[in-house]
Amino acid sequence: CMLGIVPKLYEDELFYSWLCRYYVAKGFTSNSHFIEEVTGNNRLYLNKEFVPPFKAEFRHDIEKIFGFENVIRNHTLYGQEARFYTEEEINNVWELLQTDSFDIRTLFRMQKSKEGHSLSYCPLCVKEERESIGECYWHKSHQIQGIDICLKHRCKLKESEIRVGSKHNDMISPAEWWCNDSEIEMVENTHCLKYYNYVWEIANAPCNGMDAKKIIALLYKKLKEKGYRTLGQRLLGIMSEDMEQYYEEMGVSYEMCYSTLQTIFAKYNYPFIAIIQTAYFLGVTAEELLNPVVSDFDIADEECSHYVSDRNNTNINRDLMDRNYLKSVKRECELIYSGHYHAKGRPMKVSALKVCKRVGITHTLIKFMPLCKACIDEYAETDDEYHARIIVWAYRKLKAEKTDGKIIRVSEIHKLTSEWKENIIRALPYMAKFADQEMINEIDALAREKHWHRNLVDYSVKK
Repeated sequence: CMLGIVPKLYEDELFYSWLCRYYVAKGFTSNSHFIEEVTGNNRLYLNKEFVPPFKAEFRHDIEKIFGFENVIRNHTLYGQEARFYTEEEINNVWELLQTDSFDIRTLFRMQKSKEGHSLSYCPLCVKEERESIGECYWHKSHQIQGIDICLKHRCKLKESEIRVGSKHNDMISPAEWWCNDSEIEMVENTHCLKYYNYVWEIANAPCNGMDAKKIIALLYKKLKEKGYRTLGQRLLGIMSEDMEQYYEEMGVSYEMCYSTLQTIFAKYNYPFIAIIQTAYFLGVTAEELLNPVVSDFDIADEECSHYVSDRNNTNINRDLMDRNYLKSVKRECELIYSGHYHAKGRPMKVSALKVCKRVGITHTLIKFMPLCKACIDEYAETDDEYHARIIVWAYRKLKAEKTDGKIIRVSEIHKLTSEWKENIIRALPYMAKFADQEMINEIDALAREKHWHRNLVDYSVKK
């Protein structure tokens, strides 16, 4: 074993912390000499949250003493960086880790916003460790994005002067040198503590690959349930403002912006804390996020929401969408046709645009859904037919209301339908679909009544 003196690797210790303590134990005085011994390249950047590409001999000893996979999974931020990777991407990561020349910045999709933050520590952990084992160390759990407290002591973490992602601060930095006695700030907010435990549960769960389609479909489904998708539009701008206010009131740092939400639902990127804060805000449990259960319809529904930008996407299961949306389309057609959505209860003309807005799909997609399109086409009617239908509806409504035998006036039909005498006369030939001949004759006589404009004036005066 080339390591010689081997410090103990503590529970929850960041492996970078162990390397720092190893540096001290071996008596190194030069950072470059130490990095050369560990990696074989004294110009290599020593990542503080992960591991560098070790020299073959050094890696062999690490494997023998600690187990290389154990180091990666339990003593680095692997569970954070690879959390929402697919199984294929996870396999690619482990293949690259077997080499001695991987680039940590490209190995994981690390966010630029992370560069420059500091290593954090808990003052109470530092005090306890110095009293029990004689030294403190950098904890993995204190570096996870989105967790600003020590979950053990429920106190606020403190930022050290050691910058993460900064090559200008590439010296070996043991926690014992940089963790000072600090003022302790306890956190009692139960909602806040619940959120931090939520982040920890997800970050610390086994990480073997996830189905990104299912995750986004789950979030999209919750998006609809919470009212951030309505009439075919995703209200991400409103949702972003609501999330910012939500986390501000909770006292938690909001790590996102509107553009980040867009990249998630556009499936361009899946940043760890952005997915978690979105899921928590939408009411997704940790178990649901780690093991998303969605139907094929939910996946197809989410995929169809990208139709405008993915019009050539052949992966969209349009047949499944067609079958699953048919019942909703039929219901909306009936409600629109019967006047359910009109303030006066007046029947409305059915169109693909109106139906799709109510159902929540883009109207341009309907031409690829033959069952739904056929249902909408059943309600197709010309303008004259529509005028005839609402005039008959108004006359029937007024007749039912005037049980005392009062005369129905053209002005009353106009108030319900906005149809004038000329329109009523023009629509007479089309009324056979909606009324018997007796009613058509009554409407005809009413429309041709002399001085009907006078009746309108008289009616207004009486009112």
